[in-house]
Amino acid sequence: MPAAGPLADNGGRKRLMIVGMLVFGVASAACAVAPSLAFLIICRFVQGIGAAVLQPLALASTTRVMPDERRGWAIGVFSTGGTVFLIFGPLIGAAILALGDWRWLFVLNLPVLAFALVQGDPLAPALTRPGARAGHRRYGAVAGRTVRYCPEPLADQ
Repeated sequence: MPAAGPLADNGGRKRLMIVGMLVFGVASAACAVAPSLAFLIICRFVQGIGAAVLQPLALASTTRVMPDERRGWAIGVFSTGGTVFLIFGPLIGAAILALGDWRWLFVLNLPVLAFALVQGDPLAPALTRPGARAGHRRYGAVAGRTVRYCPEPLADQ
């Protein structure tokens, strides 16, 4: 997590958000088809790397796209959403397990990630913080929040 900020500053926030989502998504798909427990554990480790990139970038993007006077409110909404899903994530996961196979917990991430990748890019220019330096855009807030509030990864954090 601590490395995500400097990597985003040097390589670009949007690019790193996309890489984080792709790593998380590929690892989720691999978890869903894991043939053994050892493979599942390795894939969960890789999934954690993708999530560790997304988490700080989502919060940083959220705060950078908001005007200064609304920044506290944005952090509150972001934190409240995480807290709500920490409570309801295990319940949603249990309901999915009661209705189907454990692999669906990982398959569920894929449409959410696809939505984040498709919708995050067109919305990104509109998310530039008012008063930002010319030529320096802030990307990824919508996509990062979409992935962050996915119930499956939060159930384990």
